Amino acid sequence: MSGEVVGATIKEQAFQTLYNLKAVLDAAGLDISDITKTNVFLTSMDDFDGFNEVYAEFMGITVRRDSAWGPVKSLTDACWKWMQSLTRISR
Repeated sequence: MSGEVVGATIKEQAFQTLYNLKAVLDAAGLDISDITKTNVFLTSMDDFDGFNEVYAEFMGITVRRDSAWGPVKSLTDACWKWMQSLTRISR
């Protein structure tokens, strides 16, 4: 985890962000199933579907296509558009 932005698309950045989160959990002797809540920050709500697709796959969640609700528990349209990163997850 270098702090460098990896990937240009929301899916690439979402995967890397989640992979980094998993590395932190692994180092603490935990895994994805130990996550109780995530706060997701996107620079554009246009990226919601792409992020949610990667998030659901990473978390092992099946998203109902007939539902407007996905696996993301708390999602915010962030205001740091000057940064290169398209997504952040707080823990």
